[in-house]
Amino acid sequence: MNKLAIESSKFNLVVEDTSPDISFNEIMWKAIKGEKSAMPAPRHSAFIKVAEKEKDNK
Repeated sequence: MNKLAIESSKFNLVVEDTSPDISFNEIMWKAIKGEKSAMPAPRHSAFIKVAEKEKDNK
């Protein structure tokens, strides 16, 4: 077994969202692109719904 296989065998894949995101993504990246490839930095984004201010009806 290689290093990535040993690391991924520690993940609980039975229950969703229990594996560490960065480690899981890096293992997937290296499995596809090659063990010596560098994974790009993660990009996070948020979606925020901004509510309009209520007008005072005085």
